[in-house]
Order: sequence, then C-alpha cells, then structure tokens
Amino acid sequence: MAPQSLILLEVPAGRNRKGASWKSGKSGRRRKRRPSQKMSAAQSQGPKRIAIVEDKPELLSAYGSVLRGMGWPTVFAGAKGEDLLDAVKSGTVEPDVVIMDYRLPGMDGLEAARRLHRILPRARVVLTTADDSIREEAEGAGLRFLQKPFSIADLIRYLSRV
Repeated sequence: MAPQSLILLEVPAGRNRKGASWKSGKSGRRRKRRPSQKMSAAQSQGPKRIAIVEDKPELLSAYGSVLRGMGWPTVFAGAKGEDLLDAVKSGTVEPDVVIMDYRLPGMDGLEAARRLHRILPRARVVLTTADDSIREEAEGAGLRFLQKPFSIADLIRYLSRV
C-alpha cells in the first residue's frame, strides 16, 4: 500500500453571500462581522477568474471551496491540462490565473502552461508540485512555483500577488 499524504488546510476568515465576513469566536461558533470592517489584503485583492487543474479530486475540491470562501470565482475545474486548453481555445473560459498541478494525466502541467501562454499570454500560472527538481524550469518559463505540501494561507498569498 502506498503511503498517504496528509494535507492540512488553514481556512482564513471568509465571506458569505451577502458580503458580510465571518470568523470563529472564542466559543468556536461563527459570528458575522459587519461589512464595514476592513478585510485582509488577501480578501480585498486577488484575481477575478481562476481555473484549477488538479488530478486529485480531494485537492480540486479543497481549492474550489477556499476560493469560493474568498469570493474568487472558479471558471474551470478539471483533471487534465488538455481540457483547460480546449476550453480556452473554444472561448468558453478565459482565466486570469490558473492553479495547475505538475503531474497530470497526459500532458504535464509545465507543457500545458506553455501552451496556455501561447493562446492566452496574460494568464498567470501557479504550478503546484512536490517535485522541486522542476522549480528552475518553471520559474524560467514565467510561472509561479508552489511546492507541495503548502498551506491554504500560502496559496491565498500567492493568488493575492498575481
């Protein structure tokens, strides 16, 4: 049996559908903040449209949940780079930022990112992987590199800066 990975999710304060944000109080119950209170930099900034390419369903779901909580819409979620490229070519999807795993079925994330930049040069790609050996190649291709395992806070920080 292969060893299982443990992924710890640090979920920051989020926002509900009406725009009020929430956080846990001392009792552990969620309480609403008034919308007039200042939001963190990560909540007030960030990309408008995000695509996620990740072949592990549990990570795909976790990323999507966090992004929704931050108010950042996910315009594409899939397990293959080819599927994202097809959606962009057809005009169905036009992401500002793509969170993409390196090890994907079929085409790897680095090649998918290169092809995406030929079609949509302004899209920013955050390449996620446990394989540190491709860091230089990824950064040389103009990609952000985020090594797994990482916290959700790290991901939000990355997305706030791109």
